[in-house]
Amino acid sequence: AYTLHTTEAGPLSPQVLTKTLDHTVLAPGITEEDVERACEDARRHHFAALCSYPAFIPLMSERLRGCDVKTCGVI
Repeated sequence: AYTLHTTEAGPLSPQVLTKTLDHTVLAPGITEEDVERACEDARRHHFAALCSYPAFIPLMSERLRGCDVKTCGVI
């Protein structure tokens, strides 16, 4: 393992680092299946947010309900 960033308290753990990252699903032609898979990844890794097109916001909101990942719409 390697350390990407350190703080006064020591190395920044991967768990803390992922809470500073947004995961995106923005490729042309993405499907609901792609978004559902991204929701699973975002939950597993505890990203700060999952970002995709407005059409997928209801699906993302449903799949991410109750976890620490926020939903983000990109226009």
